[in-house]
Amino acid sequence: MATVTGINGSRYYVNNPIWVTVDTSMDVDPTAVVNLSITINATIVFSAKYYPLNGLVYFDLSEIIKGFLPEPSHPTNPISGQPISLSTVNATISLPGFNSTKTFFRGGEDSQRTNIQVPNEAVLSESEKIPVWTGYPYAKYYLNSSGITYYTDILQVSEIEQRKVATCNPVYLRFLNSKGGYSFWLFEDWELLKNSKTTSVIERRTSDLDLGLETSHELNISTRVEERYLSTLRALLQSPDVYIYNIQNILVESNPQFQQSFVWTKIYNGGCNMKWNSYDSVHEFDFKFDLRLKSNPTLIW
Repeated sequence: MATVTGINGSRYYVNNPIWVTVDTSMDVDPTAVVNLSITINATIVFSAKYYPLNGLVYFDLSEIIKGFLPEPSHPTNPISGQPISLSTVNATISLPGFNSTKTFFRGGEDSQRTNIQVPNEAVLSESEKIPVWTGYPYAKYYLNSSGITYYTDILQVSEIEQRKVATCNPVYLRFLNSKGGYSFWLFEDWELLKNSKTTSVIERRTSDLDLGLETSHELNISTRVEERYLSTLRALLQSPDVYIYNIQNILVESNPQFQQSFVWTKIYNGGCNMKWNSYDSVHEFDFKFDLRLKSNPTLIW
């Protein structure tokens, strides 16, 4: 009977390869087709046939599973101490002589390692302690002994690092990190850019018609961070799910009749670079985000 290796654990990250090996060399017919099927919620969502070469089949399971992970999205009102549904998927992998359900997390690490497992009872955070700023929400995302993801905003003193709020109007972000949970960070300085560009002007007999300007909003933020939190900021650099806390604090509306209140608003990673070195113990990083506000002052849609 074929021997399957590479997925003997319970939970894996999909941002690194998950190499699966099927050894058919001891089978009666070592050249027989190897059938793979993947089942999610009692439905076969993927099937494939592999042809052994010298009695072996190799394939990267992460490339298949990543497409079935749910869209990254943080639940609106999670309850402390209760399970939370994040960007994970339970999938049953079926191969010759092998049938097992695994949990896959949207996460990974910057390394050449493959088949990276999520440890039992892991805290889904890059840092040893969770940074906390007075007046701002925070939380811990962790696995219980059964591998179920939990959310809690009640933490022990030994689990946190109390940090200073350095400025009077900072920007606070929550983002999907590289461990499959969410991290938080307070940015001391920010700059909001509103850009506009012309669409077109239609020439008419009386007066020309200006179709208006297209606008966009770019948020630039910066922070200083110690080496122990470099991994947290590296996770933000590539995070596909980022939220800003109380966006109205930077979108100033002077007329109180039109002021609105928001808690968490999704923003979109604009991409940037990070560079650190061997001689600085504190590093400064800049990030940019597209707010993708829905205002459209043009006359055409």
